[in-house]
Amino acid sequence: MSEHLQSGNRKMSDRPPFPIRLTDHDHILRLAQDLIAWDDPAAQARAKAFFLPEKAQHTLLESVFAPLRDLCRPTVSAPGTPAAEARVLLSRRGAVDRAALTESGKVALVQRIGERPKGLDISACKAHGVAVSLLPRRSLTHVADHAMLLILALSRRVEAMQAGLRDYRGTPGEAGAVSYNWPGVEGMRALAGQTLGIVGMGEIGWLLARRAEAFGMHIVWTARSAQAGDGLPQTWQRRHFPDLLAQADVVTLHVPPTGLSGPLIGHAELALMKPGALLINTARGALIDEQALLAALQSGLLAGAGLDVHAREPVIAADPLRALPNVLATPHVAGGSRLEVLQEMRAICDNLVDTLNGQPPRHGRVPA
Repeated sequence: MSEHLQSGNRKMSDRPPFPIRLTDHDHILRLAQDLIAWDDPAAQARAKAFFLPEKAQHTLLESVFAPLRDLCRPTVSAPGTPAAEARVLLSRRGAVDRAALTESGKVALVQRIGERPKGLDISACKAHGVAVSLLPRRSLTHVADHAMLLILALSRRVEAMQAGLRDYRGTPGEAGAVSYNWPGVEGMRALAGQTLGIVGMGEIGWLLARRAEAFGMHIVWTARSAQAGDGLPQTWQRRHFPDLLAQADVVTLHVPPTGLSGPLIGHAELALMKPGALLINTARGALIDEQALLAALQSGLLAGAGLDVHAREPVIAADPLRALPNVLATPHVAGGSRLEVLQEMRAICDNLVDTLNGQPPRHGRVPA
């Protein structure tokens, strides 16, 4: 009989303790905590509520961390609690430095949920013999991909190409004939050499910057936090918000509306943008004054807008903004399915089981 099955047959009280400590407050960390502590009715209720829009099977939720509970008695403590006994530090954005590792001489794994190692002292982890796993957040990767898709589609005028192909009524060509751009689509741009202005340099902004840089775009960015630039390439240049609007060929929003008294982008901000610029929003609809955006698009001040989020959701069919040919809109789908979060949680469970068994984590990127 396998060690896993033998351990699974033990009473919970006979299984060894396995203390886990959260390094920061985050809804994904809280979800992991609730799924680990599935026997707690309050934890079950919170986890079920998280997946309510997509009606995940409750038995599916219960099973996510079952392999870990079969082997040990996992406990999860909140940020700020003593970490003296913690075997794992579970982190979203929280700092893990030499002092945190010294406080708990038993930490074997720092599990970051996210690819950006900001705030992690990798050299200190290596010095203490602590494994580090950077596990991609699928939803953040999806949002960065979606923002890049909107930038590409608007820059290359994909909708105009589709319309030109669909509506062409001219004389058909001979078999084997080559006719370049027969619908006469104009205004297609190459991304190389363009400047991308990223408003909000969190993990999504960071992921998008890496993608855009691969297309040859120059990166300028702005953020509220003074520490947002930690670890960023020097070629990604920080700008004050008005200067970013004036410089960027494409402006993309990646901040929450928290703390704002009104839209981040209104008439005044649109007037600062370069004539013919593009505006992308995959964050929150409340960030943009949609009437101001409508006027800027109709006047030609902006060449186009890519919107995955909207001031009102769902959007009615007669909404004038969505009817414009230079608007590419999607129905708040950039983040993908919430059920994909369960795949992240299963990967975390695998890594915790590996740590319990004295093995290196099997999932995530291990920083060099």
